[in-house]
Amino acid sequence: MRALDLFARLLRSPNMIIDAHTHIIAADRDRYPFRRPAGGGLRWPEEHPLSVEGLIKEMNDAGVGAAIVVQPSVYGTDNRYVIESAAGSDRLVAIAIVDVDDGHFDETANLCAQRRCGGVRLFDVPPSEPSFLDDGRATAVAKTIAAAGGRVCVCALEPALGRVASLAASIPNTTLVLEHCGFADFTDGPPFARAQPLFDLASHPGVVLKVTPTSLLEAETAGVESSEVVAALAEHFGADRLMWGSDSPFQVVTESYEDSISLVRDRLDFLSDTDRKHILNDTAERVFFFK
Repeated sequence: MRALDLFARLLRSPNMIIDAHTHIIAADRDRYPFRRPAGGGLRWPEEHPLSVEGLIKEMNDAGVGAAIVVQPSVYGTDNRYVIESAAGSDRLVAIAIVDVDDGHFDETANLCAQRRCGGVRLFDVPPSEPSFLDDGRATAVAKTIAAAGGRVCVCALEPALGRVASLAASIPNTTLVLEHCGFADFTDGPPFARAQPLFDLASHPGVVLKVTPTSLLEAETAGVESSEVVAALAEHFGADRLMWGSDSPFQVVTESYEDSISLVRDRLDFLSDTDRKHILNDTAERVFFFK
């Protein structure tokens, strides 16, 4: 039986939780050297590294059944560790990063064809100049990803959300996963006028959101409840277009892995059981475990 066929059986469990956004850092820095600084100048890869073995332990302790391991920016386009780690576990699927200036995209197609690779991350932090999100390069990569059977993931900052909308419009029949809710600004509280560029993306039916602590920390610092943010996201996009991600190990800097899960599982009373299951399981299953 193929590994993902076996995993598909596990996903049918009504209590299955999928962590849609994690990062792993290899202990062996000689074999897997860093290729670039962390996005946004963050130092968690050096100060809070988490190997695949450490991630599996965190998942086991918290009752998380599966996870997406997202290529951290420090490795650039050297995707070996996330691909090899996912290949070694029926519970993991990898998201790679590729060179958007590679006009042939052979590597992109080859990566997406692998069963353990669920898609490709278009990483634009700090923003590229000129931006590849709306000058044709991202569209070309996205179409290659989709044709090869992968998902398009985008990591971009809030000022680029208009460019993300242009990308979504250029690939209307392709799922586009926006990481960290596009770092939208929720600090003004309900009705979240500053987050309107994010809410505008709801008109593109292929766009789904990863809701992570990174999406919520700035709002919480400003005194806005995370529950209010999640409620607004569910109102605009629907719970079936939201998925929970821990952003581990970055999130363990400020809270535990269990804290991150319990926000959605235990502290959002306004969610129906069906909506909660969408966010903790069904959306990520539909998007990433489709092969």
